[in-house]
Amino acid sequence: MRLAVLAPPPAARDATWRPLLEAFAGRGNDVLVLEPGLSEQSPPEGCERVAYRNLFELKSFAPEVAGADAVLVASGLDDGAVVGRWARRTATGAKVFYDVDAPATLAEIERGRPASDEGADDYDLYLSDTGGPILRRLERRVRARAARTLYRSVDTETFQPCQRPLKWDLGYIGAYDADREAVIERLLIEPARRAPRRTFVIAGSGYGDIERWPANIERLGEVPETSRPAFYAACRFILNAARPDRAEAGFSPGAGLFEAAACGAAMIAEPWPGLSSLFAPGREIQTARTPDEVVRLLFWSPELERRRMADAARRKVVAHHSAERRAEQLEDLLHDACEGRARSAWAGLRAAV
Repeated sequence: MRLAVLAPPPAARDATWRPLLEAFAGRGNDVLVLEPGLSEQSPPEGCERVAYRNLFELKSFAPEVAGADAVLVASGLDDGAVVGRWARRTATGAKVFYDVDAPATLAEIERGRPASDEGADDYDLYLSDTGGPILRRLERRVRARAARTLYRSVDTETFQPCQRPLKWDLGYIGAYDADREAVIERLLIEPARRAPRRTFVIAGSGYGDIERWPANIERLGEVPETSRPAFYAACRFILNAARPDRAEAGFSPGAGLFEAAACGAAMIAEPWPGLSSLFAPGREIQTARTPDEVVRLLFWSPELERRRMADAARRKVVAHHSAERRAEQLEDLLHDACEGRARSAWAGLRAAV
C-alpha cells in the first residue's frame, strides 16, 4: 500500500507518529510523510519525508498525493482546514483523518465551531484516539462515512523495564496542566500529606506554588524520553492522571498510560469508562478515587503482588498496544476504507449508467 501522510512538525508528533509510521513501513508499505517546516531529525525508518515551506509548495506534491492508495491527514496541523480540503480534492484513494485528541475536537464542535475549521469533515474514514460512545457522536457531527478507533501506541523497544533501586513510593510525570491539577492534588499531593514517611515525586515543567507541597514530595524537571524507563523503575507506583474531558468521554487512554506499562511500572489511576477494557483492575492496574485509597495501596501492597501486576500490564501492552500491533490495525482499517471507496464509486457509476 502507498500511504501519503500530512503530519504536524516532528516536535509535535514524534511520540505519536514516528513508531507507528516505522512499524507501518516495516510491514512492506510505502510511506510518504509531508510536513511543514524544516527538520534536522532523520525521517522515520523506512519512510520518505518531504518538508514544505508553504501551501503553494505543498501543492507541488499533488501527483504523489493523487497516486497514493490512501491519504491520511493528521489533526494538529497549522492551516489544517485548508490542507485537509486540498488533500480531499487531490486524493483519488481513500481519504482518512486521524484525530489524536478526539474529546477536545468534539467539545469544540458541540460548542458551535464547524468541523471544517479543523478540516475534519467529509472523509471516507475518521480515525479517533478515543473509542466507545464518542464514535457515534463523531459520525453525527462530522461528515465522515465511518468513525473507527485507533488508540495511541508505544514503542516497546524504547520503553521497556530496566533495573534501578526503588527511590519513591509514588511518582507522576508530565508537564503542568491546569485540567489535571485537581487529580494530582487529590491522588498524590494529599496522600503525601497523610503519609509523611512515604516518598513522592513529580517530574515535569511548568509547576508553580510548590512551596505548599509537603516536604516528602521531590520536584524534578523534564525527564527526557531516554531517561523515563529509569524514572519508572525508581517508583513503586506511577500515578496516571487522565485529563478530565478524556476521563468523561471514556475509552481514551493517553500515551503515558501505555508508556508506563511498557516500562513495567505498577500503575494507579482514577477509574474511567473503558479503563477496564484496556487493563484489568487489580490484576494489571490499581484504581483509586480518594487520598485514603492511595495511601492504603502504598502501605498494603505486597511487593510480589505489585511486581506481578506490573509484569501483567507490560504483557498486555506488548500484545495489544505496541506500535507493531497498531500498524497492523491501521493497515486493516485502510484496506477497508479503500474497499469501501471502490464500492461507492462502482455504485455511483452503476446509478449514472
